[in-house]
Amino acid sequence: MIVEYSQSASLAKAVAETFDGNHPCDLCKQINRVQHSEKKPEAQSTTVKQDLLCVKRTLALFPSSTDLSFPVERFSASAETPSPPVPPPRSDLG
Repeated sequence: MIVEYSQSASLAKAVAETFDGNHPCDLCKQINRVQHSEKKPEAQSTTVKQDLLCVKRTLALFPSSTDLSFPVERFSASAETPSPPVPPPRSDLG
């Protein structure tokens, strides 16, 4: 509604007209109609009583797992790295 009202008036006036209650849109009119219509009595809800049973459960304990050992790999890196390749002289490129 703000967009519609702002096409013919300022934004401030459009916001005021949208929310003042004197200019309801079609959706607002329909909601108002439903709210003020005669309400039908709701069907009586039947509550079903649930029987709560206490079920005895058995608890199965598993033996503790065995210790798994994995081989240890040792890696080493040398502190010396090869130097990057030297580009060819520019005189050889031409």
